[in-house]
Amino acid sequence: MRTATLTDPNMLADLAVFFSATCTIQERGTETADAVGQMIPAWPDLTGHVDIACRVAPLEASRAAGRRQLDDMTVSTTARVIVLAGCYPSITTAMRAVVASTTYTIVRILTDSEALCTELVVEKVTT
Repeated sequence: MRTATLTDPNMLADLAVFFSATCTIQERGTETADAVGQMIPAWPDLTGHVDIACRVAPLEASRAAGRRQLDDMTVSTTARVIVLAGCYPSITTAMRAVVASTTYTIVRILTDSEALCTELVVEKVTT
């Protein structure tokens, strides 16, 4: 029995304009102590996950942002969706995504039914 796909296999190559940015996935590495003894993790690039063609878009407005007032600061989160050109099943929520020098925490990972694209729901946290 022959299986058929809903998309042309050359589709992603033709969507270069859509995937107008690149994304690098980083995994948490070993921690080292800074000058005052605080442990700082290293974030090396995940092998095979550097400069992946992608597109960053806002998440729907009802889930896109949050704000919390703490005693000495306000913490804001901004949610985005990063669509990666390709299927990347080794990405986990313990990793982070870097696009155009902006670092995002990965909250959720989805793959389309054809395994052509990976969608990352991410957050950027600012204080």
